[in-house]
Amino acid sequence: MVNAAFVSDLQNRVPKTSCPSCGKSHLEFAMRCDVGSTECLFVARCELCHMIFGVDEDSFPAGVLPDGDMQPEHLRCARCKQSLVMVTLSCSATSHSCRYALRCPSCDSH
Repeated sequence: MVNAAFVSDLQNRVPKTSCPSCGKSHLEFAMRCDVGSTECLFVARCELCHMIFGVDEDSFPAGVLPDGDMQPEHLRCARCKQSLVMVTLSCSATSHSCRYALRCPSCDSH
């Protein structure tokens, strides 16, 4: 079953994510689902250098709502308790994959 919050977030976040190969923010989101299958393949592809990165669906943080916001209990940093965490998506040229992370702007905890 496809997670609607995950797909919605990818559609918004991928175009703003820099390509680790060329450094430009020209990634586009694509999803392939085979007929009769409940599993889909999610990728980000750079329009400029044509690199393709698989998106790790398992790294999608629990508590993210379909509009990309976090549920209130997931907003504070678990380490410093001082700041609201940010959901980030970063791609790696080495592993050819993209992963989600929660980042605290105060203590830079991931």
